[in-house]
Amino acid sequence: MNDGGDTSATLPPRIGRYRVTGMLGRGAMGVVYRAHDAAIDREVAIKTIHRRLLRGEEGAEWLERFRREVRAAGRCVHPNIVTVFEYGEEAGAPYIVMEYVQGRELRSYLKDRPVPTLHRGTGRGIGGTPFPACRACASTRSADVAPRSCRSGGKPAPPVLG
Repeated sequence: MNDGGDTSATLPPRIGRYRVTGMLGRGAMGVVYRAHDAAIDREVAIKTIHRRLLRGEEGAEWLERFRREVRAAGRCVHPNIVTVFEYGEEAGAPYIVMEYVQGRELRSYLKDRPVPTLHRGTGRGIGGTPFPACRACASTRSADVAPRSCRSGGKPAPPVLG
């Protein structure tokens, strides 16, 4: 990872033992890479935090926030929540290794569809169709995790009734 906060177009060749093969996304907090775990021959997603956030007075707060996120995600077990495999640090920069799930962004999925209307407390849409993201959010309660929000392309999604 580079020292400039992962803002260059150059991919790091490796993060920990993982060979980086592409970038999946970039946000205000960090970058998510696609990588290969040669030890068990599987694709993974690796979330990093921008190094610039770790500097200065608020650096320790950002690092603790990132660590809380990985601990919370590690307690969540649900078919609609990616599995966390590992937390690591490389040259002072933390990263989370997660299950890689091929698919499309929620923003793309919802582009030509109306926002689902949900019945309060059921996680089911009109006509009884399950909305998996709602069930995943609901499952975090049993792990003592309160999701901050569901997001689509960096914008908060409509609130989930529960």
